[in-house]
Amino acid sequence: MEIREIQKTQLEFDKEYFKKFWDIKNEKIFIDRLQYIVVALVGEIGEYANIVKKISRDYENLNRNNFHQKREELVEELVDCFIYLIIAANLLNIDLEKEFLKKLEKNKKRFEKYRDA
Repeated sequence: MEIREIQKTQLEFDKEYFKKFWDIKNEKIFIDRLQYIVVALVGEIGEYANIVKKISRDYENLNRNNFHQKREELVEELVDCFIYLIIAANLLNIDLEKEFLKKLEKNKKRFEKYRDA
């Protein structure tokens, strides 16, 4: 599935399950929605970071099963972060695929000095 399709699928899901969120009548409501998404995203990043902290702290005592479980928790939190990024892009009407490719080209120039280093 391409990013455009992911964005479309997420938007369809959101509009079906969270209709009120997408009922944006003015700029104040729009800003409130942006703020909500940022807080939610930062919360998910915090949960991801907390798992990384625990893995790092408990590394010596983690057995393979615990490490696998922690990895699965990381995957879930990272996907939650991705979902909120997709929602933010949809809210801002951003074509993430297009914007990613533009930014990648900028980064290729910016980081050329690190190539093959």
